[in-house]
Amino acid sequence: MHIFKIINQNKFDLSILFFLKLLSCTVIYFFLINFLNESPLRYPDLSVYALCNQSTTNALYSQVLCLLKLNNPLGMLNFNLIIFSILTNFFISSGYYILLKEYLLRKGQIFFIILMGLHPYMAIYYPKFYTDIFGSLGIFLIFLFIYKTYNVNKLFLILSALLINLRSALIPTYIIFSVINIFKNLSNDRRSLIYPFLLLIVIISTLIIYKDFSQSFIGANNYYENKFLNLVFLLGFREGVANLGIGYLFGEIYWYGIVQLSSSIILLIFHVIGLIGFVIFSFKNNVNLLIPLTYILVPLMGISHLRYLLPIIPLIVFGFSWVFYKK
Repeated sequence: MHIFKIINQNKFDLSILFFLKLLSCTVIYFFLINFLNESPLRYPDLSVYALCNQSTTNALYSQVLCLLKLNNPLGMLNFNLIIFSILTNFFISSGYYILLKEYLLRKGQIFFIILMGLHPYMAIYYPKFYTDIFGSLGIFLIFLFIYKTYNVNKLFLILSALLINLRSALIPTYIIFSVINIFKNLSNDRRSLIYPFLLLIVIISTLIIYKDFSQSFIGANNYYENKFLNLVFLLGFREGVANLGIGYLFGEIYWYGIVQLSSSIILLIFHVIGLIGFVIFSFKNNVNLLIPLTYILVPLMGISHLRYLLPIIPLIVFGFSWVFYKK
């Protein structure tokens, strides 16, 4: 179906989704900036990516910032980057909604829209031009090709090569996806194996370039030096908690720490239910839809927090909606 026809058919739902995401983002940013004196667009990792010749990880992201002359503390405040991030994140959320809404009752579709629109962590990252946005794009691309049963083609190969150099955390998921595609096509025409093989070569070549960073990441540990807590941090807690412990939440404002801790526990429960729901949904419909979830495997071995969950949160939100409003 033509893309404009699809948009026209869903224009009411997508308009509500856009409004809710913009509203939740605006409210949260207003609160953080005016009441807590935080700078939510500040990028702690920018010191690494500001180096134009760095090739440790996400090298293409550094090149983009340098090309645009935004590899400085004010770079993330650039209006064009903010608009690009908002539109890209909205495109991803809209894509998931359009693809998955048919599995939900109408009440479930509305529920799905509201949850995606008001999810606080997605709202915080809505205008951020961080490397995570390319992780979300990469996972959506894989999900789209699995859901539509598309074969790996030249376009997918080019986009994948770009995305894994913009967000190297995609590499494990893309390796798994390419290997599965190779085995799936072994009995088909040999030409169907060309692009999956090329994809695997590109990914492994990139992994070799980033191997030092990959090894150091896996060797990292959370504040409590307990790998079993990684799943808890991944599903409900900010990066600061994983690195500095629960005490980080309280800081100088005790009541805000209580709010953050309560919110984290609620998110943890919500994400657990949604994750289980999406796993059950995938087993019932297409087990390969579980491949995007492999994005979290490496963080679980190293150090985990909500930022690594971000690319699969739309799937978790759908899973939560599906549990209660499946067709």
